Amino acid sequence: MEMLPRTDINTTTPRGLHVVEASALSLTPRRKAVARKAGLGKPPFPRKVVKPVKTAPAVRLPSRKLHPRTGMVRRPKVCRPGVVALRQIKRLQKTTQLLIPRAPFARLVREIAQDEWARAFGGQVDLRFAAEAIEALQEAAEARLTAELH
Repeated sequence: MEMLPRTDINTTTPRGLHVVEASALSLTPRRKAVARKAGLGKPPFPRKVVKPVKTAPAVRLPSRKLHPRTGMVRRPKVCRPGVVALRQIKRLQKTTQLLIPRAPFARLVREIAQDEWARAFGGQVDLRFAAEAIEALQEAAEARLTAELH
């Protein structure tokens, strides 16, 4: 069997990458083009410096509100101590949502129940709770906390 000469094409791309492409006449199996970084010398051509296009500056809104008639910057409203706290208390008393996040409360309930079970009966058991049971415990715990802090 006669060996045909290899006719690989070696080229260098504009970015300095060395590309080797195997031709169809070579006896080696076809491979994808391999990109390698050329030597660390100077690039084969002078590089152009591309300057970014200048765009119009974005309209920047003031961090403080402007007075509608005078256009002057308003000073932030300063409340007396306790006024904001009372406002938050009134707002939270109107809502019916739970204040403690559900997942951490459920983890705490399960951990306490596991510890008490192990202390009373010995051994570890995977205790299961109904969702309504944990929700009822959370309602009761929050009611107790708000009564204590009232």
